[in-house]
Amino acid sequence: MLSSTYVGAGGQDPNEGTQISDQSFDFPSNKALLISQQTRRPVRVVRGPDPDNYYAPKKGYRYDGLYTVRDAQLAPGKKGFLVCKFTLERIQEDDQKPIPTKRTLTLDKMSKMLKKRAR
Repeated sequence: MLSSTYVGAGGQDPNEGTQISDQSFDFPSNKALLISQQTRRPVRVVRGPDPDNYYAPKKGYRYDGLYTVRDAQLAPGKKGFLVCKFTLERIQEDDQKPIPTKRTLTLDKMSKMLKKRAR
């Protein structure tokens, strides 16, 4: 099954978008995902453009299906502030197409990506 990590909301500077304080499960969208994890109710995932995300569309938004929230935790983020991290797992549905990607991933490309990560 395909799983993704979603970093929650809150604690960001409204003008610059940088993390300036800890996130909390009390923030409305984080609380909703935590409740979904506890009740096992699925969530709908919509992806927006992100040049660093292999699965994100180049532009616009795309519905990517139903996911279950498998894990929710507070963990240190890149800037040292606590962030809410959610592990989302895609629910397999009949006649479901694979999630589109920005490029075709060949064995050669995968090998190069793994070498870069190892450095």
